[in-house]
Amino acid sequence: MVYSTYVLAMIKLSKIGKIVGLSVVGMLAFSAVSSLRAAALPDLVKQSVDILSARQGTTSPIPADELAKAKGVAITDITKGGFIIGGTGGDGVVLVKIKKGLSGAVGMTSWSAPIPVSFSGGSFGAQIGGSNTKAIILLNSDKAVQVFTHPGKLAWNAQADGTAGADTAKEGEGGLLSDVDVKMYKADSGVYGGATFGGSSLSIQDDTIKAAYGANIYVRDIIEGKVKVPEYAEKLTKLLDGKR
Repeated sequence: MVYSTYVLAMIKLSKIGKIVGLSVVGMLAFSAVSSLRAAALPDLVKQSVDILSARQGTTSPIPADELAKAKGVAITDITKGGFIIGGTGGDGVVLVKIKKGLSGAVGMTSWSAPIPVSFSGGSFGAQIGGSNTKAIILLNSDKAVQVFTHPGKLAWNAQADGTAGADTAKEGEGGLLSDVDVKMYKADSGVYGGATFGGSSLSIQDDTIKAAYGANIYVRDIIEGKVKVPEYAEKLTKLLDGKR
């Protein structure tokens, strides 16, 4: 009886050890993936230039008026599966429109410096198809800009509808994003439904920001226009202004 109890205890310990071991492996894998994603900002900007250039070089580029009306843009490269255990993730940059000096009062704006971001989890892994998807996401409301410049879940209101960029009450329904708030373009052609990002998590790459702009720079400084657009990002802002 004592022997049996001892054997059962050892089996339980073995199972606990396996669970702990798998948890540690999972955490190490997540840490490794996070480190791999924390690319230098110039690399993320080049990636974004390549994605946007590819779309604007097709026979159906993003219309210049949509880019002009957008209050911000997120350009991301998403990978499904592979080393990211049981999930999906990606990285990219977010740029927002900021008022251009005193003329901002009459609608003159310019693009901010790039903000490095990462995405993980959520439902878009099951919807994007394939193993890699590149996308340009137009942020057409203040709420969309708020969501894409702060860490947290990207909650989605699948019931809302309307014209992208339209100033309607539906933008604020339930405090969720909808196709009114964003429009998501594929890098090659066509668009995704915004709910593709529903439930995924966004994080700001603070270490990358500090490495690129300085130890005392935070995302709010970029949003407020206190950070100059680096030279290597000028091509990206020109593309966003409709130039090639």
